[in-house]
Amino acid sequence: MSSLPVKQSPLSRRPVLRRHTPSPLPVCCQHTKSSQQAKVTSQQPEGQAAQSLVGTGRRQALGAAASLLLAASSLQNPTPAWAIRGRRPPPGFRLYTDKLDGFSFFYPETWTPVSSSGNEVFLRNPYNVNENLYVTISSPSSSKYKESDLQSPDATAQVILKQFLKEYMSTRLGVRREADIVDAALLSGDDQKQYSQIQVRAKSFASRQQLAVSPQARDMGMEMEWDRRFISVLGVANKRLYQLRLQTADQSYQRNKAVLDQIAQSFQCMEVEA
Repeated sequence: MSSLPVKQSPLSRRPVLRRHTPSPLPVCCQHTKSSQQAKVTSQQPEGQAAQSLVGTGRRQALGAAASLLLAASSLQNPTPAWAIRGRRPPPGFRLYTDKLDGFSFFYPETWTPVSSSGNEVFLRNPYNVNENLYVTISSPSSSKYKESDLQSPDATAQVILKQFLKEYMSTRLGVRREADIVDAALLSGDDQKQYSQIQVRAKSFASRQQLAVSPQARDMGMEMEWDRRFISVLGVANKRLYQLRLQTADQSYQRNKAVLDQIAQSFQCMEVEA
């Protein structure tokens, strides 16, 4: 008896689905891949660290630059002398201080120094050649002044007048100088010291006939060369006599009186360490 063919059911012909399992990589490939992953993961914190270092370096550089700028500014603009000594000049004025010799005063900020005068300090008004000031100090070895030496303004004025006539004596023929005391006063400064302020008006005359034989002939042609005011402020410190002298033309004195008075009243002399 022949056997009948067996029919397969549709289910028996359905393909069997298998899950694909990748084959393991060779050891060399696994090492390369793991090293690449480690490199990628290690790059992130290194970048952040570099950024933080760069940021820190910038802050340090900016801080150093700011410190240098402040240092340069302090050198170019040192602490004003009035801030140290407590004297503040009014608007339009500056404070001149000589700590070595011990004196100070206010002067207009437009005035310029003259270094070839031979005085302790010499300042002049560049817009008015007749206006200037200078300070003289007696020798420390030969002077033993006391503040009481300035108690008589009239006596001090006579000394200043004789000194002026001696200084401005001219050897030219036909030249005559005249001087009169305008004012003499004893003032008390902000430092509680006594100062003598003397004002002298001086005139200079010159003859147009300088070669005339007789003095009468020379006097007939006299003309005034200049007419000036001299303001002297005297003080005593360190057993020395300090004198601030201001000069201006008489015709501009009233116009500039406020400025000249500010300079004169600001003059102070102080004790210095030996």
